[in-house]
Amino acid sequence: MTILNNPSDGLHPELIVLFRAIAYFKSIAYEDLLNLCLPKIMGENDDAVKIRLRGSLNNWIKLGLFKRDGDNVELNDRFD
Repeated sequence: MTILNNPSDGLHPELIVLFRAIAYFKSIAYEDLLNLCLPKIMGENDDAVKIRLRGSLNNWIKLGLFKRDGDNVELNDRFD
């Protein structure tokens, strides 16, 4: 029997909304990006969703799709 190890780099909808926002603005402040991408109807679950969105963003920064430039997030130059 094998053990499946499926690491996750975030949910696809989270990646799509992050990518589209960064591509549109070219450079956006990290916290502004998270606040922009959070659904406004979540109510009491905002913290959990923000933590998940932040984790997804950080994973994609580590993988090289996005990059941090000071406080701002941008697309990696390879994807402009």
